[in-house]
Amino acid sequence: QPTTIWLSESGNFYGFSPGSNDSDGMAFTIAADQADSISWLASHKMILFGTAGSEGKLASGDQVLTPTSVKAELETFYGCSGIKPVLVGGSGILFVQLGDRRVRELAYNWESDSLISPNMNLLSDHITAGGIKELSFAKEPDPILWCNMVDGSLTGMTYERQEQVVGWHKHDTDGLIKRICCIPFGQRYEVWALVTRDLVGGKFKSIEYMEYYNPYETEIKDAFFV
Repeated sequence: QPTTIWLSESGNFYGFSPGSNDSDGMAFTIAADQADSISWLASHKMILFGTAGSEGKLASGDQVLTPTSVKAELETFYGCSGIKPVLVGGSGILFVQLGDRRVRELAYNWESDSLISPNMNLLSDHITAGGIKELSFAKEPDPILWCNMVDGSLTGMTYERQEQVVGWHKHDTDGLIKRICCIPFGQRYEVWALVTRDLVGGKFKSIEYMEYYNPYETEIKDAFFV
């Protein structure tokens, strides 16, 4: 049942028995002209979903979702990769389009009263040409979407939606990055990675984190921006 979404009972994470009461679990099959398998679910003021051929939401008008009121609304039709999307501030989510090359944002647009999916790679389509395999988002000190690439490199996108800032950048190292994760630490986020490196004696895997820099540093001798 690749197009079916199951939601648990209210207050019972492990109870999925469907029924007609408001507190019962739900089993809902997306009605579309293509049986595209569901790639991911995300919660952002509503339940959003991405399939291999479209993006949409589970809605119930202005009401709470119940077994008798839930319905699926398809909003855009780009198609999604199976890579887990990330939530960004109060605007929406960032997800990888099918093909693993483009990052898109799924966000509400007041003018059209619907969800839209603008292309975040519009001016930098080449920078993710190798393919994306994982996303992670750091909120502080700079909002950056980190993309772990198929070839083991690391790519970032500095992103401020309200200020219309979308800036891509590549980060090279003498190893292959296998996994990444942004972890809150104090008043900032640290970028951690599982890295494979060729060292004396053979290949070694290590857990590393990116050196922190202070963007407000005034002393040149203490500034660290690499």
